[in-house]
Amino acid sequence: MNGKRDGPHLVSTAQVSALLSTFNRLREQRRSLMAHLRQSMYEMQAQRARLRQETLALGNGDEHGAPRNGHPAAHVYLQVEYGMTPREIEVALLLAEGCSNSTVASRLGISPHTARHHTQRVLGKLGVRSRSEAGARMRR
Repeated sequence: MNGKRDGPHLVSTAQVSALLSTFNRLREQRRSLMAHLRQSMYEMQAQRARLRQETLALGNGDEHGAPRNGHPAAHVYLQVEYGMTPREIEVALLLAEGCSNSTVASRLGISPHTARHHTQRVLGKLGVRSRSEAGARMRR
C-alpha cells in the first residue's frame, strides 16, 4: 500500500447532513427566484398589453401595437431605441416590408452598394443577422 485507501470513500453523517441542508437551501432559493421571475414576466406582459391599447387608442400602431411604418412614432422609436439615422430608419422600414437591397435602392434613389451598406448598418444596430430577423425585431 502506498498510503491511499483502496475501498470506497466513507462520508460522515455530518457531511451528508450538511450537503442535504445546502441542497434544500438552494432548492428554496431556486423556487423563490422562479416565483420572482414569473411575477416579473406577468407584469411585463400586462405592461405590454397596456402599451398596445394606448398605441391603438392614439392611432399610432397596428393591431399588435407596433408603430405604423409611415407614422412618426416609428421613426422616433427607431431613433431612440436603436440610434438610427433618418436614412437608416427609411431603410429599416423598407426591410420590415421585405424589400431587397435593389428595391431599397430604387425606392430611395440610391445605388445598390449604398443600400447594402445601409442594410448592414441597420442589421448591426438591431443586433440581428438577417433581414427576416430585422423584420421580426421591428414588428415586436
